[in-house]
Amino acid sequence: MAQKVKDQMAAGTSEGVSGTPGTIIIDAQGNTQFVNGALPFDQIKPMIETALKN
Repeated sequence: MAQKVKDQMAAGTSEGVSGTPGTIIIDAQGNTQFVNGALPFDQIKPMIETALKN
């Protein structure tokens, strides 16, 4: 289990995660977009809608 946690931490770091809060939006093709910090839903909604279209 410790290795799984280390792997997930490394994956998060490679996406730009340096702390919390943060959101990773993943589209159907597996492309990711990292959103740093706590943004209002109105700002994240267009990013989610774009990911759903891809």
